[in-house]
Amino acid sequence: MSMGRKKRPFNNRKKITNILIICDGETEENYFNYVLKPYLSGKEINVKLDTKKFKDIRATKNYIKRNPGNPPFDGVVFLKDLENTSLNKEECASLKEFEIESGKKADNSFWFVFYNYPSIEYWYILHFGQCLRSFNDASESIKLLKTKDFFPEYEKPMPESLKEGEIFLGKIDNALKNIKSACFSNVLEYSRQITNKRNLTNPMSDMAFLIEVLKNSPEKYQKIYRDLSL
Repeated sequence: MSMGRKKRPFNNRKKITNILIICDGETEENYFNYVLKPYLSGKEINVKLDTKKFKDIRATKNYIKRNPGNPPFDGVVFLKDLENTSLNKEECASLKEFEIESGKKADNSFWFVFYNYPSIEYWYILHFGQCLRSFNDASESIKLLKTKDFFPEYEKPMPESLKEGEIFLGKIDNALKNIKSACFSNVLEYSRQITNKRNLTNPMSDMAFLIEVLKNSPEKYQKIYRDLSL
């Protein structure tokens, strides 16, 4: 009696989405490694984050050429701190280059650029309370974050460990709620020199948008990014 061909077990594992995160500095890189990675893992989001610090497009492209990712990168996310109320032409042109590169690439990956003004410390502030005031530069947001109303123990480039990351992880839903309920109208004077997709404001944080992109499947990335940019 023939036993017949055995059926292969059905593989119902979801595809891992591999995202390259390009940060301006160590603080942003630490937030992804010690806060966002555990946050997404806790929600069973099947995404792999590879964080690197690069200042320009060329360095990013060279890295991808040498290290295409395993699995290959589905998307590249640039997180940029705008830092000051005034930027010179060269600084605006550099940021504009990131905007030009965003969107669907020839290899079917997706590139996105997200901003904080004045810095990621504004996003940190929102973990501990609402804040709608404007800032002249990044140093002002750090100074406010370290006040008794927010996080007086803060020292850059926290968090530097999973233990320190737990401080932010326990309050990330507060930050998401605070940014979504905020309304910003103070448009930065150089906004249109960088992007026509939307207004860049003082203050602002795209971190909630970024998290929504990371939580969704690759085929939804571009629509979400376009909708968030309106």
